Amino acid sequence: MAINTSQLALIAATQLGRLQGELEARALSEALLLLEEFLNKCPQIERLESIVEVRNNLLKVVNSFTKQTDKYQKLANSLKTPIQAANILIQLLKVDPTPIAIGTPPLKDFGGLIASKTAGMQNTSAELLRNTSKVLESLEDDVTAIENLVGGVNPSLNQVRGILESINVNIGNCIDDYAKEDNADKQALARLIQKVQPTAILNAGDLNLPLNETTYRNAQGIDYTLSIVTQTEGESVAPKRYAIAKDSIGVVVLRGTASFSSDTAILLDELKFRLDNQLA
Repeated sequence: MAINTSQLALIAATQLGRLQGELEARALSEALLLLEEFLNKCPQIERLESIVEVRNNLLKVVNSFTKQTDKYQKLANSLKTPIQAANILIQLLKVDPTPIAIGTPPLKDFGGLIASKTAGMQNTSAELLRNTSKVLESLEDDVTAIENLVGGVNPSLNQVRGILESINVNIGNCIDDYAKEDNADKQALARLIQKVQPTAILNAGDLNLPLNETTYRNAQGIDYTLSIVTQTEGESVAPKRYAIAKDSIGVVVLRGTASFSSDTAILLDELKFRLDNQLA
């Protein structure tokens, strides 16, 4: 059953309001607690592993919420086409060139009224104009309301993302600091890095692709080859990784954000989201 356009904003407000409440009550508060653990000190190596896990879970929540807000933004964008069509129809109805009556001045043997529009026809045109104007007003109100709602959630999403990125940087810095200590537990550091950055096996079924590559067809139906790259420059013992997308001829068309603590699934999901939206 079709949804009345006047209900779209109410549905969006309900869903996005719940989303923002969960974001601020859970994700933001937990992210701030994690960040506090790096104040003036580095957590123990064993604790860093737990922090990485919690951070990844929070980032997955934020990415999920981002996809929901993007869905509503796309809905608002899709309404702009019927709005444009309604505007055109209204202008045509307002400047309807059809005369009310057609004829010539009456003479003795001929002339007079040839054709005319009935009152019913005039009323129908007026009613169509009124109804179209109502639909236009409803659609415009929905677009404005949805865009305002999305705009209200996005700052919270960006705030949590910023905190999680600060945690990511702190984790890498702490690992580097531990590695420089004279009595550093190299084995514990190696286990942590292996835990955080396990060998990425992306392809387990397609014999035509290497194990470290996978394919993805974006929302526009374009196929890409995805893989994970580990940065080798610099002296950090906590190298960053990022996902890349290649087109059909092997040219890198998009590179994801580099991160030490983001797991492979997050790196790929964020790149897929950008392939669906940024390259649309």
